[in-house]
Amino acid sequence: MGKRIWVGLIMMLGILLAVSPYVEACGRIMIERPPRPDVSVTNIAVQNATLDIKITDQVATVTVDEVFHNPNNWQLEGTFILPMLPETSVTNLSLWMNGQETKGELLDRDKALQYYEDIVRRQYDPALLEYAGNGLLKLRVFPIPPAEQDLGVGKGNVRIKYTYTYRLSNDNGLCTFRHPWGTNKFSSAPLDQAVIKVNLKSKVPLKTIYSPTYPAIDVKRTDDHNAVIGFEQNKMKPDKDFILYYTLSDQQFGVNLVSYKKNGADGYFMMMLAPKYSGSDNDVVKKDVVFVLDTSGSMLDNDKIGQARSALEFCVKALREDDRFNIITFATDVRPFKKSLQEVTPATREEALKWIKDIEARGGTNIDEALQTALGMVDSASKRPFMVVFMTDGIPTMGEQVPEKILAKVSDKNTTNVRIFTFGVGHDVNTHLLDKLAEANHGAREYIAPDENIEAKVSNFYTKIAYPALSDVKLEVSGVEVYDRYPRRLPDLFRGSQLVLYGRYKGEGTKSIALSGLVNGEARKFAYEIPSVADDSADFIPRLWATSKIGYLMDEIRLRGENEEVKKEIIALAKEHGILTKYTSWLVLEDVSRQPRPNSPAWDGFRGKMGGGRFEEELRKEDKAMKVPAPSGEKAVQQSQEAQRLQQGDFGLGNDMADREMRDVVREQVQQVADKTFYQGSDGIWYDSLYKDIDKDKISKVEFGSEEYFNLLKKHPRLGKYLAVGQEVVVQVGEKIYQITQQKDKPEKK
Repeated sequence: MGKRIWVGLIMMLGILLAVSPYVEACGRIMIERPPRPDVSVTNIAVQNATLDIKITDQVATVTVDEVFHNPNNWQLEGTFILPMLPETSVTNLSLWMNGQETKGELLDRDKALQYYEDIVRRQYDPALLEYAGNGLLKLRVFPIPPAEQDLGVGKGNVRIKYTYTYRLSNDNGLCTFRHPWGTNKFSSAPLDQAVIKVNLKSKVPLKTIYSPTYPAIDVKRTDDHNAVIGFEQNKMKPDKDFILYYTLSDQQFGVNLVSYKKNGADGYFMMMLAPKYSGSDNDVVKKDVVFVLDTSGSMLDNDKIGQARSALEFCVKALREDDRFNIITFATDVRPFKKSLQEVTPATREEALKWIKDIEARGGTNIDEALQTALGMVDSASKRPFMVVFMTDGIPTMGEQVPEKILAKVSDKNTTNVRIFTFGVGHDVNTHLLDKLAEANHGAREYIAPDENIEAKVSNFYTKIAYPALSDVKLEVSGVEVYDRYPRRLPDLFRGSQLVLYGRYKGEGTKSIALSGLVNGEARKFAYEIPSVADDSADFIPRLWATSKIGYLMDEIRLRGENEEVKKEIIALAKEHGILTKYTSWLVLEDVSRQPRPNSPAWDGFRGKMGGGRFEEELRKEDKAMKVPAPSGEKAVQQSQEAQRLQQGDFGLGNDMADREMRDVVREQVQQVADKTFYQGSDGIWYDSLYKDIDKDKISKVEFGSEEYFNLLKKHPRLGKYLAVGQEVVVQVGEKIYQITQQKDKPEKK
């Protein structure tokens, strides 16, 4: 579509927010009419929304508690509506408002669609069509008190609480929970607090527990049959439905697959792997581990050394009696606890804890010698995995100081597949050195911000790697051709952990999956047969795959320098899938800085703040920073964390990523819906990112709000989520291209 698409690309740095005549939390309240014809009503805001879910053997009981606020000085009335997903079979539903139970009206799909159509005709707004094809709960809400009146839940507030139950399906051990949490995205203001709580119980052992839409959920397990899942954030607008996958299996390792395919093209898949949470000692891999701690003078700042001592104490106490260990501190020189690995006994543990208490901070930072000393403790005759937990708060200042030479020496010394896990404390670290150490040595990287607790973060990390379950992991898939898989290198699996992979595939049929690795030096292999049935509702997988790939490509540029081909691939993926990151935004901005701009107040304000010609100067600065990214400093740490977050499939924005002006631009110009991204052109039309100008002769035009428009929706209910983007939309579905055009005679709004 040429220039029109480029217009939208400048906005790739945030999530869509829109102002509407209604507001929603898990549901929405539509204001029926203002108190007087001459009065303008300010939208109701959602203050709090809590989603409390109890799932026992696939039966979910869901309680939603929401507080809405009326900022106006007059009483209002409205209708609370809640889309009910197709697979929901409601057996019990009650709503509580102002302390009293109120019965709502539950509409089936056909009646719900008619209601959506009525709203579109009356409000001249297609936003509700996103849930076309679903059922609907309606509830009259009256009174909604004015801003200064308190009916028991705060001034101007009304509280709605409802409960429903339904049974989750079990597809080859994969259970899926969904709730329409994403209806928040059109809210006029962020929620003060958004909370999700899940208590999960199952007679069949639980394996993977994962949310593709909210990957930042916190999962705490007590055993193989119970888990508590939590999510909490302040001042946010949940813009995606809450989807939770969990897998059930009696086997030692659970492997499950979700795939998505469209338009006859190659498919996308998400594979989830998880070992048992608990088991016999024979199932746990015995390990050797060396803790390497930076004790240079800078560790005195903010009592970092005190926190590090506490973290080491936790790790030593958590060692198993079948493990072997050692501790190394380094500053100007290197000081080991013992000359060689020690068996874990009550005596060696107690001696190590006393030794830790005497650790002091002074001197420089001799990273090279510390790593060489740790690798020199490897028992080459042992089949155990050997781990190095390496923590530093600075850059090399003693001994070998060139990062490339330090890495080369580690590579030469590490001949037995030692895993190196790196911790960067603060911002004065060389992220390129630490990230490459972890990447090249089968480990992982973590960064601890100046205001974060070292003890808590290191202890939490060590808990995850304390019980290895399968090392040297390999995965083979037959029956279909699998390619472009991320992560590319599989990490070791630990008890209580899980691994999520994304990739592409060709072909159809049953997939045979072989998972293999080492358990205490012995080769193990696990076989699985999984039917190849694409899930039409899993339209989020393409974006997760693209997100993970962009994270990998960003690391390639950041750690190895800019490559024009890689840069173009990042831009193409970001454009098609709406991956909104600061890094990809500036890459795109560089390419489109001379393209026509939409008549957008937000864009004009943003460019005005950039100071006219200074805008191009800033682009050049950012472009140079991308080509030769600094290895140290706060920005370097943020870029490392961002790339890692994306590799894990988290396409939400980071906390420090966007300034307000750029976010305002994005709100007006970019929408990401299911497997599609839409950009608003300078002509006001929302364009599917897949559409090209050369296809304009293939367009079927349909007038917004016409009978043809609603007939199209009835024939293809899945189009509703795309039509909800706006009144003028160009959307490509397979070989069909539809353009929704402006209504010729607009009806008067009631």
